Amino acid sequence: MRVDEYIRAHIDHIIKVIETAGQHEEHEVLAELDAEITRFCQWWSERHHPTTATHAVITLNKGETMPGAINVDTQNETVTVSFVDDKGDTNADGPAGAVVTFTSDNAAVVTAALDAKNPLQGNVTVVGEGTANLGATLANADGTPVLESDGVTAFPDPAPVAVTVSAGAAVGA
Repeated sequence: MRVDEYIRAHIDHIIKVIETAGQHEEHEVLAELDAEITRFCQWWSERHHPTTATHAVITLNKGETMPGAINVDTQNETVTVSFVDDKGDTNADGPAGAVVTFTSDNAAVVTAALDAKNPLQGNVTVVGEGTANLGATLANADGTPVLESDGVTAFPDPAPVAVTVSAGAAVGA
């Protein structure tokens, strides 16, 4: 028996039970059935309707330094874009077809270039001391704006993350 046939058979059985139940029993059966239908709908929604991102965030990913503080000796620094849904979960699917471009408002301090293997990661290169804001823009591959699920509203670019680059460790004595 196929799954849909199995479900239909059970629904037919439930209808017969409700029709033959007394009024008091009918209310109890319907209350239990309502709870089970709610539970099924929640399971179905979670399984078959991935969460939709409402916005993106940028995270500076580094080793043991303070957030946003690196020095001129820092290597292998990355910046990552992730997507957040309306419940605050950070595992939402990003907009389909979105292409990330990383930016720096002060290329004399740091730059960020798209990672060759991870389209949501930028590899940060420290250039010199100072402060900069690392940002990201989202667009479709053809350059048109990425739209929210309503198909009209432009999906917002994530807020930039501030970075302060300080002097590295002293060399020699």
